[in-house]
Amino acid sequence: MEEVALRTLDDPDAVTVALRSPDERFEATAVVASDGAGYLMGDTLPELDEAQTYQLWGIRDGAVVSLGLLGRAPRVVAFHLDDEIHTLAVTAEVEGGVVASANDPVVVGELS
Repeated sequence: MEEVALRTLDDPDAVTVALRSPDERFEATAVVASDGAGYLMGDTLPELDEAQTYQLWGIRDGAVVSLGLLGRAPRVVAFHLDDEIHTLAVTAEVEGGVVASANDPVVVGELS
C-alpha cells in the first residue's frame, strides 16, 4: 500500500493535505486521488497505548464523518473521500473507535 500511496503523491491530479497539530509537534500527510481514493501516512504520529486507536474524520459543511480507524501506530492507511469533504482530522480514541468524537484533533488539515 505504501507504493500506491507514493505513486498517488506523484500524481499531478491528486490533492496533498498536510495535517498538523495546533502546537505543530505532530504531523501526518494525506493524499487523495481524483477518484476519492486516499492514503494517510501517519508514521510520525506517536504510538498510542493498547487501549487506544487513531480515528480519521472528514468534515463537510459542519458535519463530521468517520473515515476509518488507523490503529495505534499508523503507517499508511487507505480511506475513501467524497467531493464535499474539505477538512481531515485525526483523533485519539478508545480501541474500536467512536461514532462521534469528544476529543480535540491530534492533527488537522484543509484540502486545497
